Amino acid sequence: MEELLIYYDDNTNMFHDEYGNTETTVVDIMTYDDMMHYKRVGGVCYHDLGGVTYVIDFPIRDDRRNLKYDSTENVVYDEGGAIVFNIFSIITPNELYMFKLKKKNAVLDMIEGGLVELQYCLEPCYVKI
Repeated sequence: MEELLIYYDDNTNMFHDEYGNTETTVVDIMTYDDMMHYKRVGGVCYHDLGGVTYVIDFPIRDDRRNLKYDSTENVVYDEGGAIVFNIFSIITPNELYMFKLKKKNAVLDMIEGGLVELQYCLEPCYVKI
């Protein structure tokens, strides 16, 4: 049986296979409820379909995140310095608005559970290379 590895990137909310191709067929492989569960808790999900074993890898995070908001670029960065493109999967638009309005660090409840510490940076958070 053939095996295909698929990785979920929670910053972009996209799936990529082991060859770097964007996978749009994941919704045909697993149920919506399973997908939401694995997005929340992380781990590896196995599905056999049409003679192929799909190994779908979701990042495992603890229940606390530390993100940085770069006010000069209007961008949120994750723990590794990557841009978080899907911030509204972590916090609500209203929470982000209030955070930007107050211009102070904040600890907020994440949508999927756990806490996120948002740091407000007045200067660039990361140096561009």
